Amino acid sequence: MTTTQNSDLLAVANAAVEERKARVERARIVKHARRSSAMEGMPLTPQEQQWLEQYVQGKKTTAQLREEVLSQYPNRKV
Repeated sequence: MTTTQNSDLLAVANAAVEERKARVERARIVKHARRSSAMEGMPLTPQEQQWLEQYVQGKKTTAQLREEVLSQYPNRKV
């Protein structure tokens, strides 16, 4: 195996570790949001749960998530 191949493998492994850390952090954030919503008597809808899961999995960014939520309130000015 060449030095370049070793470097490439290391980069892929490091990227996987960083993605895992990011996913754990996103899951922590979502867990907090779910608890907060439930404590306020506003449980999340199935659609909101799905959006949050997509966020945890890295399929949605925070900006996309924000737009999805705000789209439910078309008359609200932000």
